[in-house]
Amino acid sequence: MRIVTWNINGISTILQYHPWCESKKFKVLLDALDADIICLQEIKCRRTKVTKEFAIVDGYDAYFSFSRSKHGYSGVAVYVRQPLKPISAEEGITGYWTQHETFEPSLAIATDSMVLDAEGRCVVLEFELFVLFCIYFPNDASEERRMYKMDYHQCVQERAEQLLRQGKQVIIAGDVNAMHREIDCCDPKNNMKEWGISNFQDVPGRRWVDDFLFPKGPMVDMTRYYHPTRKGMFTCWNTKIDARASNYGTRIDYVLASKGLEPWFKYSDIQPDFRGSDHCPVYADFHDVIEKCDPVGTKMADHIRDHLTSDICSDPCQIAAVNFEEYSNKQKKLSNFFSAKRPADDDLASLASQASTIASQMSNVDSSETDCTSQTVGVPKTDSPAIPIVLSTQVSNLDTLTQEHATNSVATGKTEYFTTKRKKLSVSKAKSPVDSNQSSLSSFFTRSSTKNTSTPSSISDGSNNNSPSVAETYTPPIDHKQDEEFVDIEQLMKQHEQTVKAGTQWNALFTPRKVPTCNVHKEPCKEFVVNKKGVNHGRRFYLCSRPVGPQDGPDSNEYRCDYFMWQTELDKKRSGNSYK
Repeated sequence: MRIVTWNINGISTILQYHPWCESKKFKVLLDALDADIICLQEIKCRRTKVTKEFAIVDGYDAYFSFSRSKHGYSGVAVYVRQPLKPISAEEGITGYWTQHETFEPSLAIATDSMVLDAEGRCVVLEFELFVLFCIYFPNDASEERRMYKMDYHQCVQERAEQLLRQGKQVIIAGDVNAMHREIDCCDPKNNMKEWGISNFQDVPGRRWVDDFLFPKGPMVDMTRYYHPTRKGMFTCWNTKIDARASNYGTRIDYVLASKGLEPWFKYSDIQPDFRGSDHCPVYADFHDVIEKCDPVGTKMADHIRDHLTSDICSDPCQIAAVNFEEYSNKQKKLSNFFSAKRPADDDLASLASQASTIASQMSNVDSSETDCTSQTVGVPKTDSPAIPIVLSTQVSNLDTLTQEHATNSVATGKTEYFTTKRKKLSVSKAKSPVDSNQSSLSSFFTRSSTKNTSTPSSISDGSNNNSPSVAETYTPPIDHKQDEEFVDIEQLMKQHEQTVKAGTQWNALFTPRKVPTCNVHKEPCKEFVVNKKGVNHGRRFYLCSRPVGPQDGPDSNEYRCDYFMWQTELDKKRSGNSYK
């Protein structure tokens, strides 16, 4: 049995990565993870934006928690492969939104329970063998968020310890947003320098992780359990600086299991080859079968799946996608409210019988009884609806449109009366009266010309040379229907030059800008844009194109050097201006 945790950094963009972009199916991604329980963090989607493809996946049951305080932010989801089924499922670490009354945070937690669970950070699934927490822990970007983060961490610890005191086992899978030791950081010296500390664990989040993990705490870091001294086992990289290429990252994603589950432990590792996010998946395997002794001392096989399938699951579950109203089978499609009602079989038979009666009555109508000189054609009196009849015995050319309209009217059963007049319908188009003095539309857009009664035989420039004149070299044909126009060739040449110049300037906008080369590697730099709000927002700058890596190691020359240059500085140097 396998549990996978993965911060996907947006459920709407994960399928754009290779190889998931080839199929564009979310089920293909879930099947590739090959896990029985898949915990996803940072789905970054509100409930109204989750499509049925992500919510109802064949072979899985999905459980969601969405952010209520900020749309398109945070959010977690758990996919349980069928036939595994939890006993219960709830949203939030405090149970505020699911009216969970068996847990209440201590007075040491200053943040209100509603606020702690308002960002959609936790889904709790209770199985017979363990209680699973899929959690996206807060970060500590500011002092205010740091207090919120530590309150959330403390609440998780209190909830887990309460379950352990009740004799239950706990698994916490998710993005903890905290490194444990120096081995979990790509550059611990530089990190401590940025924090202004001399001990790596002198950060509140790291100190909490160390106190919560065995041997100080009740939880076991399963990945470190099997790889205690492995370096470079990172799960998160900064994609803005292409840090994944050089494995310049951190390990902040964990699968934590309580000590009582140790007999079920099989293996745990990371999956850095999985693409689709700035994080990679972390998995933990558990034995399918273990030997267990009964009270008498007899050994017996204990199957883990017997403890993960429940027939007493609380139904309906509020956070189970299968119970969402928008995916219910009873829901009608929007088109059903606008489509015409289909007549019943009895109504169709009645209409057919009326049509046959009308057709027989129409065949018995004598054309001589119809007075075409009158304006209205007589309609026989029947019990059926009135049927429009058009008789044209004296009209030689009947308009085709009138015939079609009459036929359609008979078919639909509409009550209409057509009038005919004693005049021959002409097929020829009537000529609309137009004033002979009216100007044509094209005359308003033609260049004004000079009327000449005679064609010049020569054009003289005042010189006495014997070279032939323009008129003698080429004489344009004369159009007697229109006035002759003389085109200014010099003006056309100027317009052509302006067009070429404008095209050159326009093409220059799409020409790649020449980038500088770094001083150490002598390679073309890479251009970046400042996205952080402030005085430099939107400014462009250049850095060494090599991937980020440690600067004090033996292979430091293989990583990015400290070259930096603003684009404005480069432009001033190229224009010959000095930069201060």
